[in-house]
Amino acid sequence: MSVSTKAAAALASIEAAMAFDPGGRGLCGDPRLRVALRGSIRRAASRLAGADRVLIVTGFLIERAGVGESDGPPGSAVLARALALLGKDVRIVTDLHSAALVEASAAALGSRPRVVTLSPGDGELACLAILSSFRPDVVVAIERPGKAADGGFYSMRGSDMRALVPDTDALVSRASDYGGVSVAIGDGGNELGLGSIGAIIDERVPLGSTIRAVTPADAPIVAGVSNWGAYGLVRALELLALEGGRTISLLHGPGDETAMLEAVAAAGGVDGCSGRREPTVDGLGPESNLAALEAIRAASSIEGEETIDA
Repeated sequence: MSVSTKAAAALASIEAAMAFDPGGRGLCGDPRLRVALRGSIRRAASRLAGADRVLIVTGFLIERAGVGESDGPPGSAVLARALALLGKDVRIVTDLHSAALVEASAAALGSRPRVVTLSPGDGELACLAILSSFRPDVVVAIERPGKAADGGFYSMRGSDMRALVPDTDALVSRASDYGGVSVAIGDGGNELGLGSIGAIIDERVPLGSTIRAVTPADAPIVAGVSNWGAYGLVRALELLALEGGRTISLLHGPGDETAMLEAVAAAGGVDGCSGRREPTVDGLGPESNLAALEAIRAASSIEGEETIDA
C-alpha cells in the first residue's frame, strides 16, 4: 500500500504527538528511537487497513495490587472498535487479571468485542491454538508483558511475574507461521514486541538489561503511554481511509476517554505507577490523557498525489 507524501507527513505528526512523555520514562526522548522506528506507524496502519482478521493481546498485571493496570485495555478497546467499524473480524486476548478491564473499556464505548481469556500456566501451545484457529492477518500487542532474556516477565520495578501471567510471546513470534505480521505498542521496554530496540532500553530504562522484552515485532511503536500509541494507530487508520476517499470517524472523544478510565477503575483496575484504583494512567491524571488524545486528533489532513511505499 502506498501513501501520499502529505499523508506520510501527517502520520509522522501522529508519531510526534503520541511520543509526549510527561511521565519521564526516557524512551521517547532518545533520538535513536525516532530513527529506529521511522515509518513504523505507517507500516502498522497499512497492514491493519488491508487485514480481514486482527488479534489484539493486552493486559499487564500490577503484582502488588493483584489486578491489571489501566494502560492497555482502553487502547485495545479503542483499536478493536475502530477495526470493527472498518469491517474487520477482531479478537482480544488477555488474562484473568485484565479481562474485566478490557470488557469495561469496551462497554464504555458501546462495543462488545470477543475476548479470549488465558490463565497462568498457559503458554506457547495455547497461543498456537489461537493462531491456528483464527489465522489473524495482523497481531497487535498493546502493553503486554514480554519475555526477558532469562525467561522472566518483569515489572518496571524488576519483579518477576512468570508464575502469575500466561506467556503470550508466541502470538507475536509465531504470527508469521500462520500468515500474519506483528505490531507492538509499549512505553517502558518490558512489553511484548519491543525486542528490536533492546540496546536503547538497556541504556535509557532503569533495570533495562534485566526487564527488557526480547521478542521483536515487525512494526514496533513506542509512545509516552501505551494507550496513546493505540490511539495514534487509530488516527492513522482514519487518515489512510481519507486518502482512499472514505471519511470515517474512528477515534473516540474526550467523554469516551473519561468514561473508559472511570469504568476500568470501577472494574478494579489500577494505575500502574500508584497501584491505586483511580481513573489515571501511569501516574497521569485526566488532563494529560485528554491533552494527548486531542494532540493525536489534531494531526494534519492529507492531500496530494505523490506517493511513497508503505
